[in-house]
Amino acid sequence: MPDTIQIHRLEGYDTMYESVVVTFDTRQHGYFQIEYDGEKLSQFKNEPNLMMFTDAERNYIECACALAHRIVFDSPWPDFE
Repeated sequence: MPDTIQIHRLEGYDTMYESVVVTFDTRQHGYFQIEYDGEKLSQFKNEPNLMMFTDAERNYIECACALAHRIVFDSPWPDFE
């Protein structure tokens, strides 16, 4: 894990689109939010561009988002249906 970024918290999730919003605490940019739908990361307009992060940081962001997505949507509870 890069020492310049760490996961802060899961901000929320959307059951209709099966996406999660995750916040990261970064040394360079402060708090940074991004959305992940299980396949790709989606940036918010008011957040720093992903290309401003190193390859290791982008990999960490994607892995942490994938883990949060899996915890929310692949666990048996709660049942959203």
